[in-house]
Amino acid sequence: MSRPLPPEMLDHIVDQIRDDPTTFKTCCLASKSWIRWTRKLLFARISFNTSTCVESWKNAFPDPTNSPAHHARSLSIRQSLLVTAANVDTITTFCCVESLNVITNGWDERISLTPLHGLSPVLRSLSLTFISPQTRRCLASFGPFPFLRI
Repeated sequence: MSRPLPPEMLDHIVDQIRDDPTTFKTCCLASKSWIRWTRKLLFARISFNTSTCVESWKNAFPDPTNSPAHHARSLSIRQSLLVTAANVDTITTFCCVESLNVITNGWDERISLTPLHGLSPVLRSLSLTFISPQTRRCLASFGPFPFLRI
């Protein structure tokens, strides 16, 4: 029977492979004792751009109490996803988010962040991103610049 690695050693290993997603995900499968370290980084940044993303999350983690949502430190969501109560219930399980980015397709009087009230007591940064059809056309002109992230 093998002895578990000391926590300091696991921290060092995870830090070394965090930028290699394939290796990192494989480590999650290597040993049950490694899950705690890898989940913190795998789920640190979550982005919900479509209803399909939210549905996939709910299917993968049907029980919110066992969900890795509490590992998320950065959450990005489309404002339109806040329309249904089921989506809001899923999003509010992200209780340790420090940085929240809400993306919306232009200004609309109906935009409400009320469903996010009390989302995370440690929230330090809120970003609202407004994307209009004109902005999308303008940003499309940056296509020839492969290293520019839009």
